[in-house]
Amino acid sequence: MKGDGLEKIPVGRRATFTIEPEGRLGSPEVKITGPTKAVVHSSIQIPSDNKFLVEYVPTDVGDHTVEVSVGGVVVPGSPFLVKAYDASKVRVTDITPGIRGKPVYFSIDASGGGAGNLEIIVSVGGRNVPNYVQAEGNAKFKVNFRPQEAAPHTISVRFNGESVPSKF
Repeated sequence: MKGDGLEKIPVGRRATFTIEPEGRLGSPEVKITGPTKAVVHSSIQIPSDNKFLVEYVPTDVGDHTVEVSVGGVVVPGSPFLVKAYDASKVRVTDITPGIRGKPVYFSIDASGGGAGNLEIIVSVGGRNVPNYVQAEGNAKFKVNFRPQEAAPHTISVRFNGESVPSKF
């Protein structure tokens, strides 16, 4: 089994994975359960002989359990734990005014976004400016940087590679 639908997946977008059983063991059965224990609808297509494509769309942030069996036999590794995330629920707020040589602070609240990796880049004139991140617990962070020149600085925050909306 392989595919992005077995890794971190974005909420509201189609996730897929393939099942390629060895030999003729029968049809696959897939049951996907979301973090609220509700069953997530999935479909199985047969794009080629002895290969099955599973598609589903997660609707909730959190852990999803993917159970797979072929011909009544559980696939090794099943159930799979898949983490759904929503970058639009990560918040960047509370930026303080900037003065050259003085720290500028802002907050990031990733608690509603699910599991993931934050990437924070502060830049000016195409050059990166060092920034410092302090964890405040519960996926909340305080970030600061010290501008060395009086010019507009750009703050870019990405969550699992996706841009995060900023509210300044």
